[in-house]
Amino acid sequence: MTPTTLLIINRETLTRFADYEIDPISRSLFLTAPIASQDIEGNPIYIRVTVEVDEGGEDYLVGGIAAKQQLTNKVAIGGSYVNSDDPLNKEELASVNSVVKFNDKLKLVAEYAMNKAENPNFQSSNQINATELTDSDVEGNALRIELDFDNKKNTLAKAYYNDADEGFVTGASPLTAGRTESGVEVTHTLNDKKTALKLEGIRTEEHTTDASREGVQASVEHRLSENIVGEIGVRYYKQDATAASRNTQAATDVVDITDDTLFNDDIINQSALSSVSDAEEDIEGTTVRARITSRLPKLNNSLVFAEYEQDIENSSRNATSIGGETPLGNLGRLYARHDLINSLSGTYGLDDTDERQRTTVGFDATYMKDGKVYSEYRMRDAISAREAEAAIGLKNKWYVQEGLTLNTLFERVESLEGEESNTATAAGIGVEYLAKENYKASGRFEKRWGETSDTLLGSAGIAYRYTDEVTFLAKDIYSRTDYSDGDRTINRFQLGAAYRDYDSNQLDMLAKFEYRLDDNNTGDDAYQKDTMIWSWNGNYHPTRPLTLSGRYAGKYTEYEADSLTSDNTAHAVYGRGLYDISERWDIGLQAGTYWNDQANDLAYMLGAELGYSPMTNLWLSLGYNFMGFEDEDIAYDDSTQQGAYFRLRFKFDEDLFKREDPRKNQRLSSNSAF
Repeated sequence: MTPTTLLIINRETLTRFADYEIDPISRSLFLTAPIASQDIEGNPIYIRVTVEVDEGGEDYLVGGIAAKQQLTNKVAIGGSYVNSDDPLNKEELASVNSVVKFNDKLKLVAEYAMNKAENPNFQSSNQINATELTDSDVEGNALRIELDFDNKKNTLAKAYYNDADEGFVTGASPLTAGRTESGVEVTHTLNDKKTALKLEGIRTEEHTTDASREGVQASVEHRLSENIVGEIGVRYYKQDATAASRNTQAATDVVDITDDTLFNDDIINQSALSSVSDAEEDIEGTTVRARITSRLPKLNNSLVFAEYEQDIENSSRNATSIGGETPLGNLGRLYARHDLINSLSGTYGLDDTDERQRTTVGFDATYMKDGKVYSEYRMRDAISAREAEAAIGLKNKWYVQEGLTLNTLFERVESLEGEESNTATAAGIGVEYLAKENYKASGRFEKRWGETSDTLLGSAGIAYRYTDEVTFLAKDIYSRTDYSDGDRTINRFQLGAAYRDYDSNQLDMLAKFEYRLDDNNTGDDAYQKDTMIWSWNGNYHPTRPLTLSGRYAGKYTEYEADSLTSDNTAHAVYGRGLYDISERWDIGLQAGTYWNDQANDLAYMLGAELGYSPMTNLWLSLGYNFMGFEDEDIAYDDSTQQGAYFRLRFKFDEDLFKREDPRKNQRLSSNSAF
């Protein structure tokens, strides 16, 4: 496949609890507000979720080193080496690079890398080849050269050359394996700052098939008035038949736009993703295009645009886009866009074998305090497929009385044509009671009806402060999912009690009981797992520099599958002693044991650690266990396993910001040992 280049127009980081929530039972992510499928320019909006998981299996090491040396005030060299001993994907990656600053305007960057992988995880993000690599061992080299020019006034220019072997398969590089890419980009604004001249040329070639794609684009953007911007341009494109007949929708080569020139350097018609075409011969042509964008101050400050592109020699090759958006007062916005593309296949490709349409109409608004409503209609139409869906949602927060609030949610996604599995309805209600000083309560109930599964999710919790030193906690989370071949129920019920010596702050303890149910009646491997876990944690400070910590935990597990039942009981006991050798540094020793009835043996832990406190109530500790153990329910902390570990601890409560109070910040105490 020959991917097009995807420009990242903007990135935005979402914050947990403020922008989204994660349900630990169903392992689902819930957004607190809707996100549109595309922006006003038609650029698709994606949600990228990164998670870290313990994949189990053998332990392995990942390490590396990087160095940089400034030889002169204009020349710097560097290098790096990374080695991963992951049994599922062993990899070595080494590189050398150099940066040469000829002057304050011109800079050259060059980098050469070598990669070797055993059992590599081939993924579309790093391997786009006509013939998929299947070897257990691969290796390859890559080269990147880039020349940048910026006169800090009106001219930006870049020339680049990238080349990667087919075996250069690594997720650590933005280069795509098995491809050669080169190009040049120039943007020049005239003295009046109202006109921008742009020139861009690219060429890509696959190593496997020698299929290539190339093109040149030139355009002029001019601010016709305060609110109107016009653009005209010409584009030449050429692609081999083998390149044109493969799917060009994949986008892996990411380039960040960091300049803030007069006009946004968006890809024209980027939203019109192409499908597989049936080209039998090389495709070549020249197009002309025009675009006008206007802000309408007298019509609610709306924004509208229209764009057209036409092949000079082939009338059937063209692309049209129109759209706009308007504010809904101070509440939100209404937006719409329609694309009609006859044979668009990427930024540099028009042929007459593919036709697509796409329409998006939507609005989102905050119509009352803590009340949101949104709706979006989407339709895609191509020769090979037709798909349409509509989405509508409503979210409110109701203040019933002081300290009592209700949250309601409704969302409906309807597949009008095409994939019916996308159809789903979700509704939910939540309640929070915070009126009393000594106890707080909350609950939530959500139901989702879908074509492939129905989901029910409920949770409830309460915290009760019995005295200034004792607090009781209770929480339950329930999840049930019904599939066509069965259902699965997961439930977690927790009871806890916390004690803190409020006056002296010498002793604090936490006791907890938890019941876990996993009842899986789907497929051919049905099972039921019941687990009861009980634990106690405590910290004691006999003197200011000495802290003694202890933990005991036990569990009883019953597992039933194929009419057979097995059970097991396990226990873990361990303790740690920490001593402050100065205000910032401490040392510690820890020891413990673990046993279970099923294994009928003992495992021991013995280790030491060194800690550093960069700020009040924050500790960073590095330790090593000469012996260790682990259990997924009662000894899952890395600090109990054999080998090196890192701990980060932070103590906080409702008095977090009272750092000047010696009672809250023990370092300010006059009788401290150090």
